[in-house]
Amino acid sequence: MTSTRTIGDLIGRYADLDAQIDQLTAEAEPLRAEREECKAAIKAAMDEAGTDKAAAAGLSVSIVQKDRAAYDPAEWPSIVRWAIETGNDHIVQRRLTDAKVLELVRNGVALPWGLTIEPYRDLRITRAR
Repeated sequence: MTSTRTIGDLIGRYADLDAQIDQLTAEAEPLRAEREECKAAIKAAMDEAGTDKAAAAGLSVSIVQKDRAAYDPAEWPSIVRWAIETGNDHIVQRRLTDAKVLELVRNGVALPWGLTIEPYRDLRITRAR
């Protein structure tokens, strides 16, 4: 089926959806913050009670021991070197910060082999104020 909506119609619909999402996001933010506060309060209350499990209102809550990686930010370069030298580079997220790479290029820094700047087409939408 071929759409008969104009670009103007599509932009108008996008604006409506964008406004609705903004409204819902604004309404949800205080609830998210309160939910995080409640979660912290539940954990504190369970710690104080000396229990790792509780249930109410159809929810089961348990405190579990987890581990996560931690590092000294001052040691980041040596950690990355270690990861590369030992073949453990998979532990480092393979992400680049576009703005920082583009800034290097603007400042005349030559990029290493395998790192380039590539153009792409994107849609920029701005609100008329």
